[in-house]
Amino acid sequence: MYDYHDYGSFKVTSATPVAEQIRLITSFLGIGNRYIKFLDGLRKSGSILEIGCGDGSFIKALKNVGYENVIGIDPSPTYSAVDPTLSIFQTDAISFFSDKTYGPFDAILMLDVIEHIPPENLSFLVSLLHDNLSDSGFVVIRTPNMASPLALMNYVGDLSHVCPLNQESIKQLFFGSGFKRIRFAPEPFHYPRGPMALMGVVLWPLTLFLFKSLYSAFGVNKLVLTPNLMAILRKI
Repeated sequence: MYDYHDYGSFKVTSATPVAEQIRLITSFLGIGNRYIKFLDGLRKSGSILEIGCGDGSFIKALKNVGYENVIGIDPSPTYSAVDPTLSIFQTDAISFFSDKTYGPFDAILMLDVIEHIPPENLSFLVSLLHDNLSDSGFVVIRTPNMASPLALMNYVGDLSHVCPLNQESIKQLFFGSGFKRIRFAPEPFHYPRGPMALMGVVLWPLTLFLFKSLYSAFGVNKLVLTPNLMAILRKI
């Protein structure tokens, strides 16, 4: 029976040749790595861990722009690394941190990961994130933004999603964890891959205005309304 928690298996078997060609083109043009900007200020020699790195595409992108000390972990056995020279380990975060072979890290990335973790395990994971960061370290998280109606397709489109989050629940999750600062940001847009995607980017200001107006009518004020949100948490 298919294990839907092994997202790597689903992603590998459902990928289309066209999607792969688009990924290669956007990578070659340097327009497919929109999350690198969240590492601004981190020295190139800083130590970086990506939790849930998949095939290591983002690790390779970081290497390509000069980050020297990057490793990744992913529990899925079905991913094949895009580059065999990358330091990628097949394991989960709790086992990895328990081993204490690596760290502390200057940055820990969790892109599309935290929503896969059962709520009862999140508090322990948050404490591990804090304990395995350097004194000035930070965590970058991307997750479906359940404050946005547009997040529903992202969230319910994966059976292994078990923890819906928005800005308020993320604040609650990290409350008392030792992180001193938390900043939220909209998810950067994908590079438009077709006419409809381009139209969506053009119409986003109007869509955002309509969302905010509707939410305000019910007394709800959400700063981030993109389908996914970014959370940046710092120890100092």
